[in-house]
Amino acid sequence: MPVKNGQLPQEILPQTRARPALEADRLYLGMREADFAAYTRVHAWSALEQSAHLQRKAAMAMLYLPGGEALHLPDGPAVTAQGTFVRAFFERGRLSGLQLFPNFGEGGLTLKDLQRLGRAWFPDERLQLRYQMLPEDATHQVVEAILGRIPTVFTDLTGRTSLPFQSLVLEP
Repeated sequence: MPVKNGQLPQEILPQTRARPALEADRLYLGMREADFAAYTRVHAWSALEQSAHLQRKAAMAMLYLPGGEALHLPDGPAVTAQGTFVRAFFERGRLSGLQLFPNFGEGGLTLKDLQRLGRAWFPDERLQLRYQMLPEDATHQVVEAILGRIPTVFTDLTGRTSLPFQSLVLEP
């Protein structure tokens, strides 16, 4: 029933619970490609590669070197996004997953660092983390890691070593 100017509604309008707007300065799976590009510009990520042959079936991949931004966890110290290269995967213009592999020029990435970085990048999401690590490595350096989901057209870019992937779930 339409409400005319100056007339109070007779019925109580249904209320819905609104979620707060997502912050523009953090990552989330499903974010638009343009928003991800804005995030990378603000945090000084360097784009290293975008191959034309990777743009197939409405999917795209971009390789980045993170800018070393300091991310804050609510229950711990700041986490610095460094020691890794990041390949972002998009499907139909939305972020579907990240592939991380070590940048040994910046010290690489340990499993503990990877977990803290994943939690800092995606603080409100339940994330599946898959990673490869040498079993005899006492420092727990990560060889490759995947946060989220990789589109099937890009499976040839993942798992280039013969190491098995291990899996765990990061809770918010």
